[in-house]
Amino acid sequence: MPPVTRWTIRAAALNVLLGMILWNVAGAFQGQGASSLASALHAPSLHLLVVGGLTQMVFGVAWWLFPVRSKDRGRGHPALAWAAFGLLNVGCLSRVVGSLLVAYGNASAGRALLLVAAITLPTAALVFAAMLGGRLRGPASARARS
Repeated sequence: MPPVTRWTIRAAALNVLLGMILWNVAGAFQGQGASSLASALHAPSLHLLVVGGLTQMVFGVAWWLFPVRSKDRGRGHPALAWAAFGLLNVGCLSRVVGSLLVAYGNASAGRALLLVAAITLPTAALVFAAMLGGRLRGPASARARS
C-alpha cells in the first residue's frame, strides 16, 4: 500500500472520529435547549464526516487500486496525490474552523477561512482528477480500435 494511501486512510478515520464527536456534542446541546450551538456544530460535523472522511477515503483507495498505465510509470506522480491530500485537509479544516468562527467568533476571519476552503476543496478535486486521468482506460474494444 502506497504511503499516501496510508495517510489518507488515517486522516479519513480521524475526520470521521472528529465528525462523530461534533455530531454528539451538537446533539447534547440541542437536548439542553442550546439550539444555536447545536446548529452551529451540525454543518461542520457533516463536513468532517462527508468531505473529510468519505471523500478522503475515496481519494486514498482510488490512488491505490486504480490500474497502473505501465510498469515504468507506476501510479503516476506521487506529488499530485500528496497535493490533493494536503489541499483536501487544509480545505476541510478551514471550512470547519471558519464555520465556527462565523457563528461564535471573529466573523471576518471566519469568512476568510471559508474563502480558503472554497478555493482549496475544488482544487483538491481537480488535482485528484488530473492525478487519476492518466490511469483511466476505456473498454478493451475501444482500445483495440485506436
